Amino acid sequence: MDNSVYRRYYNGSSWTDATFQESNWKGSGYWEVSIKLSDIGNPSQIYVLLYVEEDWSGGYICGGVPDDLFTNTNSQGAITFNDHYLGYNLESGVDPNNSSYKDNSLPVELSSFTTQVTNGQISLHWVTQSEVDALGYEIQRALEKNGSYETIASYRDHSDLRAKGNYSAKTEYRYVDDAATPGVTYWYKLISHDLDGSQQTFGPISAKVELNNQGLQPVNGATPQAFSLEQNSPNPFNLSTEIRFNIPQTKANVQNVRLTIYNRNGQKIRELINAPLSSGSYKIYWDGKDAHGNVVPSGVYFYQFSTPQFVQARKMLLVK
Repeated sequence: MDNSVYRRYYNGSSWTDATFQESNWKGSGYWEVSIKLSDIGNPSQIYVLLYVEEDWSGGYICGGVPDDLFTNTNSQGAITFNDHYLGYNLESGVDPNNSSYKDNSLPVELSSFTTQVTNGQISLHWVTQSEVDALGYEIQRALEKNGSYETIASYRDHSDLRAKGNYSAKTEYRYVDDAATPGVTYWYKLISHDLDGSQQTFGPISAKVELNNQGLQPVNGATPQAFSLEQNSPNPFNLSTEIRFNIPQTKANVQNVRLTIYNRNGQKIRELINAPLSSGSYKIYWDGKDAHGNVVPSGVYFYQFSTPQFVQARKMLLVK
């Protein structure tokens, strides 16, 4: 009505002003609009939703998107187009009100998915650059890369795993797996859930809590005069038991120490320690689980303390 032209582009959450260049080739029968990629954030896809022409000549307002209004070729009849939609696939005749038409852009744009082991715990970190209709995230874990994955956490019961919904800025997420057994390699998958029920899977990635010094605590007191392994306490035990051992001062500053659990058949159940230690008294707890985190059955077990200079084993009884 006043010859004003309003231009907008959608950034995923709101409509934003954009700068377009236009040329009205009325004599040739078409009107050309040029859009710089830098003006709309260098997108990976372009969707033309609607074209409206207001014409007050005669009191009529005309609007629509004819199938042949846009073209993805460099020529149409005698009219030549210059790099029209260069590098993009054009889908003409799109009806924004048609429920069968959906934007194929990914609900979650993930820039990183990593693990970090700290204080015997495995932390999962992921960073998203944008989210579109995202509900939240699910963490799955397995003992083998191509093994059977089980859900260990979900946005349904962990508020920290809920997504922003529609968000075009960088977002960082973190989940801590504090139930990881030392010495076991775990594989993780990250699943994003969308409002329409769709999912995206990221990973798998792996992490391992090393056995070295895991749960090991020094005991204050005088420096021991000899190597020794003490009887576990309590014994018998039900849930967990404490194991203590002593390392004297030697010519070597440190001793490579192993503390291993065996069943009555001599099969290794779990290695609690495999690390270089200096002289002193130490204690560590065994929670009655094997190397895969499974609770072992009731029965007699042996624990062996060994260094290059000394080996000693004792018997303990687990009662459920």
